[in-house]
Amino acid sequence: MGHAAPRSAGGSRLNDRVPRRPNLLSVVMPVYNGAATVAEQLGALQNQTYSGAWELIVADNNSSDNTVEVVHSWVDHLPRLRIIEAVDGQGVSYASNAGAKVAGGDFVVFCHQDDQADPGWLEAMADAATGCDLVGGRMGFEKLNDPTTIAWRHQHPADRLPKAMGFLPFAIGANVGLWMDVFRDIGGWSEDLTWGGEDVEMCWRAQLAGYRLCFAQGAVIHFRYRSDPKALWRQFRSYGMAEPQLFRRYRHAGAPRSKTVSALKTWAWALVHLRDLAGSPEQKGTYLRKVAYRWGRLTGSVKSKVLYL
Repeated sequence: MGHAAPRSAGGSRLNDRVPRRPNLLSVVMPVYNGAATVAEQLGALQNQTYSGAWELIVADNNSSDNTVEVVHSWVDHLPRLRIIEAVDGQGVSYASNAGAKVAGGDFVVFCHQDDQADPGWLEAMADAATGCDLVGGRMGFEKLNDPTTIAWRHQHPADRLPKAMGFLPFAIGANVGLWMDVFRDIGGWSEDLTWGGEDVEMCWRAQLAGYRLCFAQGAVIHFRYRSDPKALWRQFRSYGMAEPQLFRRYRHAGAPRSKTVSALKTWAWALVHLRDLAGSPEQKGTYLRKVAYRWGRLTGSVKSKVLYL
């Protein structure tokens, strides 16, 4: 999908809309090889306390395992469940856009296959939608992750949305909702980001177009971390690589430059703490996360042809 023309941040187009609750809430879940966990998410969605009308659209993005069969087995338990094939492109943004295109709701929310929605998730999203253009929920980390895996990462705040790259707040892509007319106006999810950051980019684009992003503390998604050190490295390297690309796209809208001194301090720390690779699981994971992120920023700067260390 395309991009909306940037406008000044901090505004809102809510004055153009009478506050209202969704008539039909569309849940879109992109899936790819999620057979091992998708049933847990479907079970969590079945247990929602929301009493309003809602539908679930599962967009299968070329899965090679039996994800589709697992989802099909839930049709009798989730009567408004639809499965679509999102097979002409690859990636979470493409599949999310494909699901949204066939959605019939006036408010659309997105969740992922390997997480679990808290029972009050949809109800809290619908409540927050009344006064907002976009809504980001709260991420819960304790339920699906062991203490070691949690210790590897900085946790997102529990009382507000996180801010990306010292610029604007954003909602995690696994727990975000927006009015369908807003989604269409801003052009949906960006499908041309090479290494990730789709959720940051969409939320920045919406805010710069004058839309209001709100935090729904009661809309909890229990988030599943990657617990394998190699997967951790790949994930944070991708996070780091995405940021120079985002900076290049939004520097003229006010996204600040990175602090080179901070990057140098991290690399100095990495040399001093190289022994942590042979230390405890907590030390090893923390080391890999920090170095992968900075390595991603370095290589991302080269690939994006912009300095963002």
